[in-house]
Amino acid sequence: MMRSRITASGTAKIGATVTFDLFAPGEFGRQFRVGSSLGEGPISIGEMKLPLFPDGLMVLSTSGLAPAVFIDYAGVLDAAGRATAKAAIPNLPYLKGVKVYTAFITLNPAKPWGVSLVSARNVMIQIA
Repeated sequence: MMRSRITASGTAKIGATVTFDLFAPGEFGRQFRVGSSLGEGPISIGEMKLPLFPDGLMVLSTSGLAPAVFIDYAGVLDAAGRATAKAAIPNLPYLKGVKVYTAFITLNPAKPWGVSLVSARNVMIQIA
């Protein structure tokens, strides 16, 4: 059985918005956090491995300091274990060709490190 999945839709180009669909069956009603980075990790969270690199983009995307760019990067999974998040790619020409990796976790304060699930894979977009 698939434990989690993240997929991207939309056109990854300057000035556009990419939508990330999160799916974690069995995690319904749990809080989630999405992160984006410029590379693949992993970042160790106890025994789990988050498939992202701990860089400045990761910090910015998880801090809530750029809500116009990283939209709904925190929330609650619905009754089916689904949610969406969006990345609004700034209108900055030098971003062309940049690869961005995105993954998510679900939270559970009763679990070690407060993390219940780490997405098994990340999704990569390359900005056109």
